[in-house]
Amino acid sequence: MSTIHEFPKNYERFIAQGEEALVEHNQIAALENFQQAYQLQQTPPVNQKIVQLLLEMGEADEALALAEAFQETYFENLETAAIYMQIYSQSRRFIEGYILLKQLLQTKKITLAQQKTLEQQLMQVEEAYQQLETQQIQAIKRNLLVSDQLPIYQQLANIKTSLYLPKPVFVEVAKDLVMNQALSYFAREWFIEELALLQFSEPLTFLWYDNQPQTVLLEGKNGPLNTPIYSEICTELRNRLENDDPIMLQHLEEEIRLHLAYLYPLAETVISDPTIWVLGYLATYYPEYIEKELTEAKGHQIAAVQKVQQAIRTAFTQIML
Repeated sequence: MSTIHEFPKNYERFIAQGEEALVEHNQIAALENFQQAYQLQQTPPVNQKIVQLLLEMGEADEALALAEAFQETYFENLETAAIYMQIYSQSRRFIEGYILLKQLLQTKKITLAQQKTLEQQLMQVEEAYQQLETQQIQAIKRNLLVSDQLPIYQQLANIKTSLYLPKPVFVEVAKDLVMNQALSYFAREWFIEELALLQFSEPLTFLWYDNQPQTVLLEGKNGPLNTPIYSEICTELRNRLENDDPIMLQHLEEEIRLHLAYLYPLAETVISDPTIWVLGYLATYYPEYIEKELTEAKGHQIAAVQKVQQAIRTAFTQIML
C-alpha cells in the first residue's frame, strides 16, 4: 500500500468512496478505499469493514491479523463478536475459537449467554465441516499419527495441525497421543495444556515426563506458567538473585520454565515448598550462596528436590539426543 499524505477530509473521502463501491458490489475498490482510510486513522469501525471484506474474499488469516488489534471492541456487542468468531470458523481454527471464548468468559469480557450463542455458531460450522470434509480430516489425523517418527524440533510444528480438527476429533486424537511413549513429552504436554484450555472435564490418563501413566482432572487448571506455584518460585528466586546475580537469575528462570512444563499438570504434587525448590537450584549451581542457611533437615529436603530436578534434566537431555 502506498504512503498516504493526509489532507483535510481525506479520511472521510476514502470512507465515502468505500461505501459507494460496496453499493456497486465492487469489493476490491471498497477494500482499497477502506485500507487507505485505515492508514490515516486506525479506528474500530473501519477495521470491521476491512475484516468483513477480507472474510468475503476468503482471506481469513489476514482478517485475523487485522482484527486482533481491536479484539476487545469486537466483543462489545454480539453482532461484531459474531464477525470475529467467523474468522475462526472460516479458517477452521475451531479449537482456538473455543479456547478464546472460554478465556473471554473467565476474564468477564463476555457473558455466559454470549459465550453459549457464539459457541453454537462455531459448532454449526464445525459440524458441517466434519460431515463434508471427511477426507481432509482423515488426512490431518494420519499426519498426526506419524508425529512420533519426526525429530523433536519438528514434532511440535506437526502436532499443531490438530488445531484444524473439529473439537470431538481433536479430543479423540489428543487422548491417544498423550499415551504415546514415542512422542516427546514436549508434544504430549502441549496436548495436555490444550485440553486444559478447553476445560476438558473427563479424567485424562497420560504418560508423564518419566513415561509413567498418571490420571488427572484438567478442568479448572491453567497452563504451567499461569499457576500459583510458578509465581511463588519466581518470586522467591528474584528476591534472592535479582540484585546479587541477574545473569544467574536469567539462567535459572529459563530452567524453571522448562521444569514446570515437564511437571505439568502435576507440579503441585511434586513441589510442596517453593523455597526448598529454589534452594535445590542454588545448591546445584551456586552452593556457596546458601551455605549459611543450611541445616541438616533442610539439607535432606534440598537433596530430595535436587534428585527430581536432575531427573528432569536427564529426561530432557535424552529426548534431545
